[in-house]
Amino acid sequence: MIATAPEKYLLKAELRALTDCARAAGQMAWLDANGWPYAISAHGWPKVARAYHDQRMGLAGGAVAPTPAGPDWSTYGLPKAAQAA
Repeated sequence: MIATAPEKYLLKAELRALTDCARAAGQMAWLDANGWPYAISAHGWPKVARAYHDQRMGLAGGAVAPTPAGPDWSTYGLPKAAQAA
């Protein structure tokens, strides 16, 4: 499976979850009331930058979980000696 880059803007479902509004007008009213910057798409929907969302919600700049050095064989119930091989 090929990893894809995250979207640059929040998806409609994410905006709905953030604002608790399904309609574009309600989402924009919430964004305005809470001081969130956004652009309006050609279809009239607000577009919020994912980077801004992550920063505002305290998700940006956090430590990234380290990548394991190798496979995790512990789920197969192998003895420690077999896992080290």
